[in-house]
Amino acid sequence: MPNLVMKFNKDDHQIDVDTYISVLGSLSIIAKEVNYDKNNTSDIQLNIVAQKEGSFESVIEFACIAAPLLVQSLPIIVDIVNTVIELYKIKRVSNKIDPTKTQYMEDNRVQFFNNSGQGILIVNNNTYNIYNNNQTVQDAMASSFNKINKDETITGFKMSSDEEEVNFNKDEFTAMSKKITIEPQDSEEQTKAATLVVVKPILKKSHDKWSFYLNGVPINADIRDGSFLDEVENGERSFRAGDRLMVELQIKSDYNDIYKIYIPKSYTILKVKNHLTATEVVQLDML
Repeated sequence: MPNLVMKFNKDDHQIDVDTYISVLGSLSIIAKEVNYDKNNTSDIQLNIVAQKEGSFESVIEFACIAAPLLVQSLPIIVDIVNTVIELYKIKRVSNKIDPTKTQYMEDNRVQFFNNSGQGILIVNNNTYNIYNNNQTVQDAMASSFNKINKDETITGFKMSSDEEEVNFNKDEFTAMSKKITIEPQDSEEQTKAATLVVVKPILKKSHDKWSFYLNGVPINADIRDGSFLDEVENGERSFRAGDRLMVELQIKSDYNDIYKIYIPKSYTILKVKNHLTATEVVQLDML
């Protein structure tokens, strides 16, 4: 199966368990978001297949859980692995990109330039769309580096596959750990990936709305994901303060003539892609 190699540059062959869990958890979240965006499914699993000596290096195997044929799944997994690395590449150079000079190429790729007009990175257009529109991916990338940045023993970090590679020096960790908030576009209806903090779940099927926090703002939302609601009603899911739902969220807005802006009117969760318990949130440092 295709692999992604993570290397933590250190003077020894050990690593803090909280840092390791946080980085792996963030990587799993990003991989599932990429798979959902590209293939409309979150059925991907990450396995640690080996740990190599020399600094601290781990080989992560990506596997499609529900793929009927291994041969069919291989190109999909290779694409997911490379997209994950490309997302980190964009974040690494984001403060150098001049958005007015960005060029869309004929082969469905995007080229970024700095203020001087020098080309600094080329990625797939789909990767660029995920980076610009998926708040969950942005939060997970920042979370992974938040833990790395706090570990004084780590002097560098590398992610690589057979086709892609990205390296980070210690002096880049702080910038990489900063969260980027994706501002909603001025449209009457939009659907986007979002991470919601559960405030008040509804444990029985009804027309009542669940209560959440979205980027620190309280909202109420309907849930249209029948499978998720069945699991809740059957007692297969439980909730406590601080739980997060990673969802596909539809936002409908009305235009306000006085303030000249669209103001959100209603929120609907079309799909629940992942449920993080409060304990997992603390481990991933996604507070």
